[in-house]
Amino acid sequence: MASRAELEQQKAHYYECIRVVNTQLNALLPISRLPHELLSEVFLHHAEYRAEPTSQEPKSPRDWICVTHVCTHWREVALQCPTLWTRFHASDSLDMLPIFLARSKDAPLSVSMSFDAWQSPITRRSKPQLSEESLILVLTNLHRMRLLSVEFSSDPLDDVLAHISGPAPLLESLSIAADISRSSAKPSKLVLSFTRMISHPESRRLRCLATRFRCLVWDSVSLIHLTRLEVQGCGSGVSGTDAMSFFEALARMPLLEQLDLNGVFEVHHHGYSAVLSLLDPIPFLRLRRLRLQYENTYTTTDLLNNLHTPSLLHLCVIMAHASDAEVPAPLFAALAHKTTTLGEPLTIALSLDPWNEVECTSRVFIRMYRQLCCSTVEPGKDDSTSAWLEQHVPAFEYSLVPAGVDGATLATICELLPAVEAKTLLLNCRYPTLCPEQWRGFTGCLETVTELRLYGTAQLMFRPSTALCQKQSGPDTGGTPQFVLPNLRIFTMDGINFWRAGTKKREWAERPERGTIIISDLRASFAQRAQEGAEIQTLRILRAERLWAEDLESFREVVSCVESDGRLESPSTFHDRMHMHIAWKNHPLDPPLCRSW
Repeated sequence: MASRAELEQQKAHYYECIRVVNTQLNALLPISRLPHELLSEVFLHHAEYRAEPTSQEPKSPRDWICVTHVCTHWREVALQCPTLWTRFHASDSLDMLPIFLARSKDAPLSVSMSFDAWQSPITRRSKPQLSEESLILVLTNLHRMRLLSVEFSSDPLDDVLAHISGPAPLLESLSIAADISRSSAKPSKLVLSFTRMISHPESRRLRCLATRFRCLVWDSVSLIHLTRLEVQGCGSGVSGTDAMSFFEALARMPLLEQLDLNGVFEVHHHGYSAVLSLLDPIPFLRLRRLRLQYENTYTTTDLLNNLHTPSLLHLCVIMAHASDAEVPAPLFAALAHKTTTLGEPLTIALSLDPWNEVECTSRVFIRMYRQLCCSTVEPGKDDSTSAWLEQHVPAFEYSLVPAGVDGATLATICELLPAVEAKTLLLNCRYPTLCPEQWRGFTGCLETVTELRLYGTAQLMFRPSTALCQKQSGPDTGGTPQFVLPNLRIFTMDGINFWRAGTKKREWAERPERGTIIISDLRASFAQRAQEGAEIQTLRILRAERLWAEDLESFREVVSCVESDGRLESPSTFHDRMHMHIAWKNHPLDPPLCRSW
């Protein structure tokens, strides 16, 4: 009989044979036959996805490294792909910094880093602080960086500053976020270092810059090749001297294609017009997108009047809260002049943003699109209004708080663009103050609209008749009132909750007669328009809530064509589901009820 040592040796030999056979079998799999270049592209897409944070679970760039642990073949491919190792957060990868830098070889880097320990207000987790050695290790590769994102609140040591001041010949995108006090008598050393870095003759490839206003010394900035600039304020205004330096720096950026100013100037300050009056209009011949946020009426008006933008295609103006009580006439005149290059809108949207992070309040948004949001009958194609809005960028966007909205304001805004060709009007069902005066003012120049869409995921805050049956007289009507949307032929309700407003949840199971007010109001509106020669030819109901099949049939009595995506309920199924929900609320740990619900 063989000894124990001999048996252990045989066992190890057989295990090795099995490993070799498994390796050979794996080599026959289709994925193992993929060319290295193709498999590398798969890894790169996976790494890029993992690096993108989500609201539910922020991902670390190192999560994708698991691909190197699958098999020898995958590991070899990953190690032979330098680009795979070029993107990392320095503060998340302290122990891996030398490995990332070595395996990326000479490929351009995309790095984000923080000079200070930082704690998330949500997770209460602190990011590890980079040591001086780690900072220097990363910054010695500044000449390789294509994208750099930096957070800081204080100056690092002089050795670190020396590396930041160097040239960045490959740098194309730079983001700087800092908490800098307005009381500082002079710029910090780090601000001076960043200014020297981007002003270096070898840093001419910089195309995108996102920064807070006080993170750079603007009178030293000359970025003639910059195409995108985003500047955010620091919670306080800037002096006239600093404003002059900033505007002069803008004049040294002739190739800008996108400009975003977010609360840069003091909301209550009215003196920047004097600064701008000392300058000639700044020519931005290639500017396509202009976004001005949270400035007062005077500053916004002066900026619009002093930026020469003959190629502008997208304009966004979000007014500061304090501006809503100010006289907007000069602003509207500046907007009207600026919108002459935006083209004719085919789709107009009026919505209420339910929450604003800056002001902790709701905001009214008016958006105009050059694309047409039209109904589709193609099978399998999503006709969601919200999805359409997410996929398209408005040519014009204007926002203010509801307190500043009235019929005259809406009418003036609507008349800024040549909206005579608009075909579709989108109205968010959350809009709470849709009174007849506002509706008549807003739709006064929208006579060509043929489709009205009510969309959202909430109960209607107004009667549909307010939108469908309002009338007004005009010079073309001979004194006879006509409907404000006289050519309306398609009415779409997307994601509307038909439950009767004011019904309490405890009455769901006992009172299934929901939606009677909305449904009867709709039927009466359709009948009135049909009797007066302005018939709604098509009613489209998508993703309806609390709507039964018999309700749909009742609409067919007053509308010739009623379309639905089939997501309807019957009284019995609705009644059973509400009882099940109440039972689940009383016994939330009951597994069968949880699964059924």
